[in-house]
Amino acid sequence: MTIQTVSTNKSHGGIQGVYKHASRETKTDMTFSVYVPPHQAGAKLPVVYYLSGLTCTHANVTEKGEYRDTCADLGLIFVAPDTGPRGEGALHRALKALYAAPGDPDDLGRCVAELLGDPQRRERMGAMARDRIENELSWQHSEGALLAAYARALSRPAPAPAPARALTARTYL
Repeated sequence: MTIQTVSTNKSHGGIQGVYKHASRETKTDMTFSVYVPPHQAGAKLPVVYYLSGLTCTHANVTEKGEYRDTCADLGLIFVAPDTGPRGEGALHRALKALYAAPGDPDDLGRCVAELLGDPQRRERMGAMARDRIENELSWQHSEGALLAAYARALSRPAPAPAPARALTARTYL
């Protein structure tokens, strides 16, 4: 599997990266983010996988959540995959996923009820999600590409700080 680096940023002594790969399971490009805390070379770190809601991408928690400080303190790798296929070529909703319209609680309720009423579908979707995590996003499958991306990110010189400026009420308007 080829993993493309979308972005990397230093954060809390570690690296926050966003990556893209062609998913065998969804037949689409999928995006995921990984935070790797500061650690000794060769150290084995535990991994936490965070699965956002039905209509969420990896960006929900990556951009809005503040887990990096805690992960840095605890030495946890944090992986946030996109939870469903998006864009051209996405699988038909009846086959592998349920999609609720964003901001539509009635549609979300319909999806939840549909899933609760179909144990075989729940089992099938759970098995596919587990397969994707284990075969596409596990550390063993992505370690080489991610470590190479982190090495490239760490070898770049830090950007020059922005010049200091006086804060005024207009700064925030």
